[in-house]
Order: sequence, then C-alpha cells, then structure tokens
Amino acid sequence: MYLKQFVVGISLLGFLVATIGFASCSEITDVERHLPSGFSKGEMAEITLEITGESPFMLGIVETIPEGFTFPDTDSEVSDANSFKVDRDAGKISFSVSDSAEVTYYVISSGSADSAFEGYWVDMLYQTQELNEGKERWVAVTDPNSASNGQSSTSVSSGDTDSGVESGVPGFTLFMASISLFACVFFARRNKSGGDEE
Repeated sequence: MYLKQFVVGISLLGFLVATIGFASCSEITDVERHLPSGFSKGEMAEITLEITGESPFMLGIVETIPEGFTFPDTDSEVSDANSFKVDRDAGKISFSVSDSAEVTYYVISSGSADSAFEGYWVDMLYQTQELNEGKERWVAVTDPNSASNGQSSTSVSSGDTDSGVESGVPGFTLFMASISLFACVFFARRNKSGGDEE
C-alpha cells in the first residue's frame, strides 16, 4: 500500500515539475508593428502588432502614438483586444496579451502627423531573483519602416538582455519541485504513522 502511495507521490511530483518546466520554456521572440501605407486626414487607420513566440505566453505592450494622431472617442472603436487601457491625454495604449498572435488598434490622423510610433513589450511570465528587473526587461517593438528597427529600451545594457534568463527560470522550477517533494514526503510519513486517529 505504501509503495502505491509512493509511486503516486513521485508521479505527481514529476507531473508538477514537467508542467512548470513546460510553461517556463515559452519564449516571445519579437513584436512587430505594421502600419498602413498611408494615413488619410480624419480617417481611422489600423495599427497591427504581430507577436512571434511559443505558447503559452503572457505579454505586456505599451504603445505611444505620435503627435498629430488621436484615438477614437470610445474604447470599443480603439481596439477589440480582450484587455487594454487607453490614456488619450498622454497618447498611450497598453495591452495585456495572452496567447494571441496579433493585436490591433485604431488611430485617427490630423493630416500633419509624424508616423514615428514607439512601443515596448515585456514577457510577463519571465521571473528572476533580481529586485531591479522592472525596466531592464522591456524590449522595443520592431518596426520594419523605422530606422531604429530592433532597438531595445535605452535602460538595457548589452549584457543584460540574456543574463538571468537561463538562471532565473530554472531556479523557480527547482523551488516548486522542492515544495512538491516536501509535500509528498510529508503525506507519505503521515500515512505511514496512521494519520489522525479518532
């Protein structure tokens, strides 16, 4: 009987570790902005953010529209994304994206607008032990039509983008595996001693 409980406990532990390891292996490789070929004064234009990565993922995106552009008056006309927030005064829109290949939003041009859109994204499933990880993880949205294509946030140094990715996620997996192992041993000992007697 104890052998059966032990096998069930080890199987459960293996399942938990495999699930956590699978989830932590997801990776976002790029977010690319696609603009229309031209903007007509007073008409809505669609901006598409194409996400390249492996599911499951959760992603935060913040876009800043240039001067001369505005968002439509109602949120339902701005985007059909599940989770977004618009700051019309600052000209910003933010998205929380989960396992979706693209996000679209709409802007209106005044006709004398500059088309220098700016945006940054962050992988929200990535965890590390660093306390000051906030700004360093944001990566610039790439724009095939921009001269600054592929540049990341100015706060990211050349060595920071890869440091911690390999060490941060496995540490989390090891922590969860240790907790699972402790729970299995605890329940096995409790059952061996007969549990709570009435």
